[in-house]
This record gives sequence, C-alpha cells and structure tokens, in this order.
Amino acid sequence: MNFKLTHFIFIFSFFALLNLNQSLALDLFVKDSYVSSKVKYTLSNDKALNDINLVLTDAKGTDYLISNVNSINLQNSSYEAYMSQIYFNKAGKYKLSAYQNDSIIASDTFNVSIYNPFNSKAIGGDDTQETANLIANNSQVVDEDEPLLGIENPRFEISDFEELINVDEFLTFTVQALDSDSNNNQEYVGTLNFEVIDDENVTLPDPYEFEIDDAGRHTFSSSISFSTPGDKIIRLFDSQDSSLEAAFEINVKPSASNQENQDSNANINISLDSPSSGISNINTIEFIGKTSPGKEVKLFENDSLLISLGSDGEGNFQFISPPFADGDYEFYAEIDGVKSNIVELEIITESAILNDFVIAPESVRPLKKFNLELTFSDRVSNASVIIDGKKFDLENVDDASSKFFGELVSPVLSGEYNISVIYVDFQGASNTFLIPEKLFVLPPELPNTNETEEIDFNVNPNSLDSDLDLQVENSNSSNNNFVSDAIFIPPSNVAGVSTVSDSSKVQLNWLPANDNTGVSFYLIRFGLDPANLNSEIRTFDSTNAFTIEQLQNDLQYYFTIFAVDLDGNLSRQGSNLVSAVTSRSVTSSFGLNVDSYGLDSNQILDSDFIQNNGLDSSQDLQSLETSNVGPSENIALLCLMLSFVLGVIVRRKGWLWF
Repeated sequence: MNFKLTHFIFIFSFFALLNLNQSLALDLFVKDSYVSSKVKYTLSNDKALNDINLVLTDAKGTDYLISNVNSINLQNSSYEAYMSQIYFNKAGKYKLSAYQNDSIIASDTFNVSIYNPFNSKAIGGDDTQETANLIANNSQVVDEDEPLLGIENPRFEISDFEELINVDEFLTFTVQALDSDSNNNQEYVGTLNFEVIDDENVTLPDPYEFEIDDAGRHTFSSSISFSTPGDKIIRLFDSQDSSLEAAFEINVKPSASNQENQDSNANINISLDSPSSGISNINTIEFIGKTSPGKEVKLFENDSLLISLGSDGEGNFQFISPPFADGDYEFYAEIDGVKSNIVELEIITESAILNDFVIAPESVRPLKKFNLELTFSDRVSNASVIIDGKKFDLENVDDASSKFFGELVSPVLSGEYNISVIYVDFQGASNTFLIPEKLFVLPPELPNTNETEEIDFNVNPNSLDSDLDLQVENSNSSNNNFVSDAIFIPPSNVAGVSTVSDSSKVQLNWLPANDNTGVSFYLIRFGLDPANLNSEIRTFDSTNAFTIEQLQNDLQYYFTIFAVDLDGNLSRQGSNLVSAVTSRSVTSSFGLNVDSYGLDSNQILDSDFIQNNGLDSSQDLQSLETSNVGPSENIALLCLMLSFVLGVIVRRKGWLWF
C-alpha cells in the first residue's frame, strides 16, 4: 500500500514539473524607453505556445491588456513587437507580464524616463525628479551613442538639414530608406509619416508615399516649421509598420521679431468687460472692452475670428454682434497675440417646452378630483391650465422650477375636454399650448333602481330646498360623492317627468327643480337599456320641457333628468326612470309608465299641488292609466264593432235586397 502510494506521488510530481517546465519555458525581455515613446519587447522559447495574454502594469498599478497571441511558434526564432507610446505618458517603473490560462508564465520590469538631450543615459525615476535633474545637468555633454527615442536600429537616414533654425523658419531635409543592415533600401515604397511631441502648432509635411522611381530617397523642401523655441525631435515612421522608424533633432531659437514681440507684449493689457459669463436670453451680444489706444482688436467666438476692430484714443472698443443661435459660447479678445479674459456664455432664447405630462386618473366622473403634473424643459416661473373655460393655477414642486402639479376638478358634463396650458418662463415670455391628450369625463354614476325613492307629491316643492340644506349640513363630507367648495348646495332632484312620444321623437316634461342660486339647465341621459344610458343631451336653459328628435322608430327609450345650477353643481340623483316607445302617440304622466317606475295608482294628490302646476283639477287622476294602444287603434276597433252590430240588425230586419 505504501509502495503504491509512493509511486503515485512520484508520478504525479513528475508530470506536474513537466507541465510547469512547459508553461514557464518563455523568456520575456523589455527594453527601457522614454516618455511618449514606443517600447520594444521580445518573446523567445523553444516551443509553440497558444493563447498568450500580454498585460502591462503602469507606475500606478493599473493593468492594460496589450496583446492577445492565439498561437505563436518560437522553436527556432524569437518574436519582437512594440507597445504603443500612448501607454507611456509618465516616467517610472513599468511591468509587462505574459499570462497563459490565467497563470503568469513570464514577466519583466523596465524603466520609462523623460528624454534628456543633455543626459541621454538617464533612465527611470519620476517626472519631478527627472525635471530637476534636467535643470541641474544642462551643461552635460550629450552621449552620442544613446539613440534618439530609444530607436536602436533606425530604418531611415536624415541628411542635408540645418541643425539650428529660427521660430517660423521652414526646414528642408532629405530622407533615405534603410534596410535592417543599415544599407540603402532602394526598393522601399511605403508611406512616411511625421510627428513632433512637444510643439502643438508645428507645421509638418503631409504623409509621403514613396514610389519605385524614388529609389528609397526623397527631399522634403520647406516642409517643417516650429512655433516655439527649444530642442525639437522629429520622428519618422512607416504608416503600415511603425517599427520602420527614425528620429532626428534640431535646435529652434527665437526669431528677432518674435523676441521683440514678446518684450512688447509684456506691457500689453486687454480686458473684455461685457458680456459677463452666465446665461443670456438675448441672442444679440454687446462686446465692451479696454486695451491700449489705437490697437487692432480681434474678437473670437469659440476660437473662430468674429471681427477685427480698432480701439479708440482711450483704448476702448465696442461691438454689437448679429444674432447668435442658442448654445454654449466662449468669447475673448486678442491684441498682438495677447488674450483677454474668456467669457463663457450660454444663450437661450427659445421658451421652455413641455417634456412630459401626467393625468391621473386618465378618465373621471363629473365633478371629481384628478391630478395633473407638467414637466417643462427649462425653468418656468408660473403655470396654469384652462379646462372647459375654467382656469386652475398649478404649484411648482421641484427645485429646478420645471415641474408643476395641481389637484383639479373635472367638468360637470361628460365628454372629452382640451387642456390648455398657460405659462410664463423666467425670461418673462408668456406662452400657451394644448396638451396632446384630452381629459375624459365619464357619464355620472346612476343610482340603483332598487334604491330609487318614490316622489311624495303631498310635500310642498318649495320646502325641498330647505330640506336639502339640512341634509347637507347633517351629512358626513367623506360620504359626499362630489367635490364641494366652502358651501356646496346642489339643486333638488328632478321630479314629475312625463313623456309624449311620436315618430322618431320624444317630448319630455317635468317639474322645475329648486336651487338657492337658480337652475342653469337640465342634463338628460337616455338610451335603450335602462341600466346603460349611453346618450346625453343638455337643455338650452332652465325650461322644464325638451324634445329629443332623430330617434329610431319602434324602439323603447329610457330617460332620466338631472338639474345643474348656476354654480355648476349637479343634482344628487337623476329623476325617476321613465320610458317611451317611438312611432306611437303615447303619454306617460308624472313618471307613470309600463315598467312601473312611477307612482302607485292609489296615490292621492293634493288639489293645491295640481292647481299650482297647471293641471286640470277635474281630471280623474285616480283612474289614470297608460295604454299601449293609440287613438288610431281605438277608432278601428269601434268601427269594427259598429259594423258587426249594423250587420246583425240589417239581417234581422230583412233589409237585404240581394
């Protein structure tokens, strides 16, 4: 047992070491370099490797995935490549690691330093220390053996150029392509690019594509100029293969005119006093500033020349611009290369627009509360809405003055209503628009027929209003189905409805409703289903009679009537439900109808009540009934009976002559 276990451990360890040897059989070497320069690395091995990830760790410990090598064969060669200069904008120690299957198999640490033409051997350290060393070692002799930008094997030779030029003076030079052995490469046909690191305004030649007739050699005449003095390094590289590169250095000194301008500019002051930074709702800007007398002043808008004008004898200058479009701007003035203060201005002339709105709920019953919320694109000082001719003020509910809210009351009648918005922005501009959606007011809820109270005609109608006032005072406001103001007194319920039907129309009559402010009009709801009165019409005034026309023939319609007072209050309940059949002349009085929604036939009516309401007191109301048979049917039946009786008499008297 022990022997077998020992053999197992030995065999497992052997294969583990073998696998480790295969994994670690990678050599990684990285060459030290300079800030803003490419860094060369070399991979070597005697095997073929798969799925290698190269990860760069900078001076701050941040990792970057540099490359992913799916498959590489290093049995008889090595692999060389460059890391881009964008990773090396700061001096310090860097580390490049190779990973396989999330395990590190090789790594190398290297230094990146600031390039020092006075001490080219200085490598590593941080920016601050290196800069101090540059100042202290200015007098040191340049080591000519140290290559520029760390390029050990330049593939281009630069000749025929002046090593010392002035600012804004153009440089002429010749480029000869080289092979890997530093011999002239007369077959080079690549595209050559140029770059300078420390001069943003340098003038460089356009990329040049070598042709076979160039034989790898070309002269660039008056192609490079510099805007600032100092030691400049120009880098040349192939656009397809950046490892084909070279660099050369020249010294740029200030020109005599440039030096004079610098001395004279030291005594120039210019200020832009107007406009001020901030927000403007005026798109025409007045520029006011001050500088030296008799100078040419240039006004710039977002680094683009707006206008050139002169300062007066006291150094003042002024300009009123044409209208600007809404947006963000930077304005400054400049004289002889000296800039004024920069004014950052946002121009907003368009009024705020509605970004969003919420109507909750989207449909309501008449005289019910609902919420309305508006959100504008910019600040608004106040906002209100108009619905059915009534204005409601909204309240600002956020710190940005862009969101407004109101708890509103729906109109008294059902239907669709436009919502008009009126607002005033902080610029003082007033605007009006319609909300894209309408408010839907549903028909009022009808009372249950089982809960409908019978009309007591023994009660004086004049006392209904006082009784209603007493009911309102005693009722609990939480049980009130309608929104009320400080005093809410709806009109009395409509009573005594009668119908007279004819072909395609029905005439309705009823007793006038009572209200403390007066009745404005009546609301009639009707339909073919007593449980779903889906049509609605309002009378023109407080007249207690109305004819509904254009109804369908030979159908039974149901009606109920509400009263609406001058304050827009709706009676608590509709009248008792009555019905009528079109195309027949039928009268249904005082709510009596075939469906027995009205009075009991034994109801005793007060004679005073009858006289006060214009009725014939001699009419026998006790035996009043409605009939489904009209006058034409009665006459026909009577004629038939008379014909029968006359026939019997004639037959018995023998008056027949045939």
